[in-house]
Amino acid sequence: MHIQTDAVRSMVSSPAYTWEEAKFVYESAFLVGRQALKSGYDAILDGTFLREDYRAEAERRLSRYCSSSDVVCVLCDPELARTRNSQRETTVPDASFDRLGASFERPRTAIFVRSDRGTPEEAAGYVIHRLGLDGSGGPLRPGSEPR
Repeated sequence: MHIQTDAVRSMVSSPAYTWEEAKFVYESAFLVGRQALKSGYDAILDGTFLREDYRAEAERRLSRYCSSSDVVCVLCDPELARTRNSQRETTVPDASFDRLGASFERPRTAIFVRSDRGTPEEAAGYVIHRLGLDGSGGPLRPGSEPR
């Protein structure tokens, strides 16, 4: 199950991108993720998760419902991200966009992919390979370098 914080936020009338709103959006994503895992579905939490403690909280809150978890960090050039934001149906306000970019903490341990290199399908193939889900087997080394 693919749980996107953007999809949850799109249900908010006139999103303001405040701290209180973010807590609501992420809490909602955690609850859906928990229910998905309890029901036997695999779950992907797709969100910015700006800080290491936010990612750790997601893993802590959901770890009892799954056998493993991995962080995938999609890196994007800030100007490309700004261009993509301007093309969205509901854009993130400039001040919020700048605040989000300034407060992002790069994960210490993750599978890294770059959104400006290759196709989404190639990035997905790389992640699947790094997770060992393509039959390649073997232990994975956390913190791979960006592609």
